[in-house]
Amino acid sequence: MNLTQKQQDKAQSIIKELDLKEIFINDKGEFFSTENLAKLSVKGDSKKIECVKKSAVKTDKGGNTETVEFTVETAKEKLLSTEKIGDLDYQKEIKPLVDALKLETADNKKKTLIEALEGFKETIKGE
Repeated sequence: MNLTQKQQDKAQSIIKELDLKEIFINDKGEFFSTENLAKLSVKGDSKKIECVKKSAVKTDKGGNTETVEFTVETAKEKLLSTEKIGDLDYQKEIKPLVDALKLETADNKKKTLIEALEGFKETIKGE
């Protein structure tokens, strides 16, 4: 399920207002604070819901970064725009990217996560 920019913006607004880490939206455009409620709204069909997490890493004018979570869409955009994944910061970018994309890895070592991200990047290049 692909979310529109309007839905993503609304989700971020709700997340901020209610101080949540994530929110779920179904294919009807309804928002839920838990995955279970979202699934119940679509009779258990998890393909009809999307999880939206706090927005991506933000950089202020001074170049300072704040670590927050990626959405699936912002994670894909970050991957596609990054030439060398190994140059990304492990805590602020690599680990949150893997988490947002729900990539399964054998361990949480930087090398393993980079390999997983590089593999995933190859699969989405043609989208």
